[in-house]
Amino acid sequence: MASSHITDQEVFMRTKHLPRAFQPIFRFSIALFFAMVLIFGTLDARAILKSKKEMKQMQVLTLEQSCQNIEYFLYGAMRCDLIFQNNSKLGAYNISKNRTYPHNIIRELNLFKSYISSLKSIGFVYTFSLYEEINHIVYTDAGVYSGDRYLSLQCESSLPYETLLTSLQGIDGPCFLTDDIVSPKYLLYAMPIFPEDLSSPGYILFLLNRNEFIKPFSDLVAKYGGDIYFFDPFGDLFLYSGTSFPTFDEAKQGVKDGFGYADSNQDEHFEYTSDLYSFTVFQSIPQSTFYNSLNASIYLLLGICASSLIFGIAILRIVTRHSAKPLHTLVEDLRIQDRLPEDDDSSGNEFDQIASSFQNLLSQQKVLSQTVVAHAQMEEEQYILFLMGLSGATSFSDALLEKYDRLFSDSAHKSCVCIFRFDNAQTLPSDELSCLQSQLHESFASECQADGYGIMARLPGSLANAALCFLPSDADEYDFICKVRDNLQHKFQLRISCSISGIVKRKEFLPHAYRNAIKSFRYYIFRPNCCIRESDIAQLDMSNRSSSSQISISAIIQAINCCNHTDIANQCANFFSEVVKRSSLADYKIAYFDLMAQLSKTIQKCPASEREVLFYQLETLYENFYVPPAYLEKKVYDLCCMIANTIYQTQNTRLNNSLETAILNYIDQHYTSPDLTLDVIAQDLSFSPSYLTRYFKEKQGVSLMQFIDQKRFSRSKQLLADTELSIKEIREQCGYTDAANFSRKFRQHEGITPKQYRTLHSRVRDDGDA
Repeated sequence: MASSHITDQEVFMRTKHLPRAFQPIFRFSIALFFAMVLIFGTLDARAILKSKKEMKQMQVLTLEQSCQNIEYFLYGAMRCDLIFQNNSKLGAYNISKNRTYPHNIIRELNLFKSYISSLKSIGFVYTFSLYEEINHIVYTDAGVYSGDRYLSLQCESSLPYETLLTSLQGIDGPCFLTDDIVSPKYLLYAMPIFPEDLSSPGYILFLLNRNEFIKPFSDLVAKYGGDIYFFDPFGDLFLYSGTSFPTFDEAKQGVKDGFGYADSNQDEHFEYTSDLYSFTVFQSIPQSTFYNSLNASIYLLLGICASSLIFGIAILRIVTRHSAKPLHTLVEDLRIQDRLPEDDDSSGNEFDQIASSFQNLLSQQKVLSQTVVAHAQMEEEQYILFLMGLSGATSFSDALLEKYDRLFSDSAHKSCVCIFRFDNAQTLPSDELSCLQSQLHESFASECQADGYGIMARLPGSLANAALCFLPSDADEYDFICKVRDNLQHKFQLRISCSISGIVKRKEFLPHAYRNAIKSFRYYIFRPNCCIRESDIAQLDMSNRSSSSQISISAIIQAINCCNHTDIANQCANFFSEVVKRSSLADYKIAYFDLMAQLSKTIQKCPASEREVLFYQLETLYENFYVPPAYLEKKVYDLCCMIANTIYQTQNTRLNNSLETAILNYIDQHYTSPDLTLDVIAQDLSFSPSYLTRYFKEKQGVSLMQFIDQKRFSRSKQLLADTELSIKEIREQCGYTDAANFSRKFRQHEGITPKQYRTLHSRVRDDGDA
């Protein structure tokens, strides 16, 4: 019996027994098969090795994005610290008098809490204030506590207040307290208050939910394992999330003892340093976990290549061994050799399974390619936001940087910035809107691909999208973008608003172009069916603007200047009740934007340090025009209160310096006028009448009008005694218009009439001369 083992030479010789016409086709097919396996395996191996570098770059970007939560918190904490430093003395005075804390501090704390979801409470404690009764009392937004009760009820700690005070006195600047002062499920961030005059020192206390605060990093640890360490600017560990240590204290002790968290050759290490806040985040991930999906792809590729080679050799052997048999015999041998189930149409099933093997291989390659493309897309969107000045990310791949350098240097193309948004975005569910935004990005890129190149990214904290377009130099950018917008509207069956900047010649000008595009976008409601250019704004028809003259905008501004929250609420309600009755949407829009323009002018009067936050809120109102009026009324009221509080604080600062002198000088210049009233003085000095009365009485001990009356009466007595003017002339020079009232005042204060007073003092003067 002949041996079943066949050498390569025998394989080659047996191909000669095939029919003459089939021999060259058979040999070419075998060679092509092996060449395809070799080429396909080589290309996939290169793609996998390249993706390893890209995975590292994307992990650094992911770590940086996860740190935004900490950066947002530190930014807000710094703003709170600044405003507390400037108002420490005033705040201590208000608390000692059982008054409300300054409005700007309350507003800043509310704003801070609105975007830090992990914040449980904000408190402050004075240690050496001028008012001893408020020292060592913790004032929080959840209530007022003694030191021990604050630790017990808020921090869930059994330690005495002296322990907390000792830790606070040992810090030189803002830091996390890591001495087991609070419960393990909380973090306590402390910032010292040291005013320039050292009048009211103390500390701001931010109590955070630990799990929620470090959730982005906990998710990374849950996904990859390993550890994440957070170091402050002095190199001290202040946060930890990982698997090497069960508690933060053990991690801190391990770092002090020289634990080699960065020395392991079995781990991949990633590091991010915040340039603005100087903290460093270090992540260590086991290589076996980090490259798990990549290793699986490599093993799968090797397995498929090996299986393909073995399967091809098996086919070659079977064909050469049974070259004289018909095809159905060949298929039957394939089924027996590979142990495939019997089937009436076995040849079709077996070849289908062969095709399925190749299909699975192609599917794996497709999934890997899609992952690489998705990472590249995310990085490119972050780079676009970075170029427009909207992202702090600074680490990008060399290939991406070279790509955009090439695009901007290409003289055959020109670029512009566009802003896109669905007009009814506010009414869409969040999940549906997110899906539509992703589809809009893909559709925009495909629309631009025919004639140029386009990339779109969602603006942070907004429902709008910023796009960067590279068009042929001879194309009209306005016509091109209008065509793209029309195609997108037709595809999504939703109205899309759009604005276009001017041509951008260098990428350094992108922030300016973005600001111009955003500025133009505010006016899209006046031109709802076309794209808005910078040149279109000046051409808008504002002829109907007079229709808003009857709206009580001036009453709102007056209420803001008087810092009267009740009047602000009433006037805002009156405004929106009137504007919703406008006969057309255009009238409603014009009235609303008239109010926005007046609020913008009022904000300009506020200190420069406060304008940024106020203008940000104003821009939000511009973007949210299409939301229901009830929602807009609340937001407009909130903004008006913020402006009023800022104006009040500015006036309060001015009061401490020059208001008393200004009032006295004003009275000296105008007390002789009979028309001088409290309302006139308040209007000329830009203060409310009630506030001027209360302030002047605190300073002089009498009301403002009583002081003016005393000055007039004193002057009239001087003129009666020292001059020969008639009583009528003296009365008019001193601001008295009623002779009977003038005489009644003399009888009330001197017991005699003005004429008797003059006679008496003339006799005294004559006796003195004699």
